[in-house]
Amino acid sequence: MVAGWALGCLLAVASLAGAGHEIYHRQQLAKLAAQKAAQQAAVKRAAAGRVTAQPTSAQPEKKAPAATVRKIGAAQESVSSQDEDLLAAVDSDVSRQVPAAMEPLAQLMDDNGSQ
Repeated sequence: MVAGWALGCLLAVASLAGAGHEIYHRQQLAKLAAQKAAQQAAVKRAAAGRVTAQPTSAQPEKKAPAATVRKIGAAQESVSSQDEDLLAAVDSDVSRQVPAAMEPLAQLMDDNGSQ
């Protein structure tokens, strides 16, 4: 009888130890994932900072040539036209009565809804 109690206690302690180890392992993985995400965010911020870096007051500002200004303006117009096209596509998709995949079935139906 004592051996049964001892084995039962051993089983309970082993189960609790296994659960504790699993929880600890998941916490360590979560910490590693958070660190990796923070590093990726820092890299993205650094890259964005390099792209949008503004001249400091110590450096004299240089005027951009007219050709460069025209190229930048054309690129901005291109981006804005792409945005408008995307918004128009989203608007047409949202305003549909039936999804595109259901259109063949909708064409089979009469206007009053009967078959």
